[in-house]
Amino acid sequence: MIEHAWTVLCDKVLVDEETQNISLDVIDQLTALVAPIPAGGAVLIPSRLQIVSLWYRRDPAIASRQRARVRMIDPDDRQLGEVPVDLDLTSTERLRTRGMLSGVPVTKSGWYHFIVEVEEQGAWKVVANVPLQVVVTESN
Repeated sequence: MIEHAWTVLCDKVLVDEETQNISLDVIDQLTALVAPIPAGGAVLIPSRLQIVSLWYRRDPAIASRQRARVRMIDPDDRQLGEVPVDLDLTSTERLRTRGMLSGVPVTKSGWYHFIVEVEEQGAWKVVANVPLQVVVTESN
């Protein structure tokens, strides 16, 4: 089985070419001036937001593959998006995944959640819940 170590939201990720270590500029709040948001709708805030996770083999001797997904949930518990992730730890003991968002859909100010889940025995199991506070000011 594959184990989740951590997940963070970043606006910049730097990879050292020599060591392959990463440096992350973590983000926990997004502030934006947007056009009026239509009732029941969303607007897309341009961003360079990335979601980065580290995964590893629970038993280093057992190669494994597993499905995962990241869901974005708004302050009213509505799902705004979902990204599937295929985890392949058959030739390595650990894996970093990076998902890049060229924009973040928002419905209003509040706490948004990026829910990271893995599929185990046909059911989805939450392994991380990463919050992002969004502060929206609507332009006239």
